[in-house]
Amino acid sequence: MLRIIIVFSISIFLNACSLIYDGESRLLIKGKILDENGNPMPNVNVSAHAKKDGIMFFTPSENDLISYDLTDDSGNFEMMFPSPINEDEIAVFINYDGLNPTYSKTVFYNIQNSNFGNQELNLANNSLYEVEQSVELTIGFEQVPEMQILGWNLEGKVAENHYNLSPIDLESDVYFDYSSSNLVGKNQNIILHYYYKDLTTSEIFAESVSIEIQDQPIHYEIIF
Repeated sequence: MLRIIIVFSISIFLNACSLIYDGESRLLIKGKILDENGNPMPNVNVSAHAKKDGIMFFTPSENDLISYDLTDDSGNFEMMFPSPINEDEIAVFINYDGLNPTYSKTVFYNIQNSNFGNQELNLANNSLYEVEQSVELTIGFEQVPEMQILGWNLEGKVAENHYNLSPIDLESDVYFDYSSSNLVGKNQNIILHYYYKDLTTSEIFAESVSIEIQDQPIHYEIIF
């Protein structure tokens, strides 16, 4: 199939939201999309977006669609684009265009320069699952005066998952698109990665825990 790789000109970028792009440097983001049985998924939309430094990401007028691709017959995608200079972060959206509405969605966000090696970011294999057979996972946390919860990521079959690629990168804003209510696939183990700050020392901690999901809604409480 004909691969779609769109690279916008610098002038178009500047008209969009005052982002500045390096005309000499190119970034490459690639990966592979599979279904829950490990089969390649063709024709899945993948798009890369960048937001201007200091702007909330989902402010429409201040972030650019910088590239997109459809997975090929082997489930592979590649996006190459000029390197943004004054961006705060890049995000990659998988399956957000409605072509595969019965399958899950994933966002990799807070992508920083440190995530690229030799100007390349390989997101490797990413599995999507059919969300019809899902249950609700709710997450809460114990309020402790000296501890501040920063947020969490979920690893596993999640209907709409937001995964922070730089959760404790202190050179950027630490934030999370986390939700207390999530639809997740039945009969699996979800890995909950959560992050919190010790307010007395300002140190940030990362913890992980496995949550068994069966066929009924479940609530998990984070306890420090």
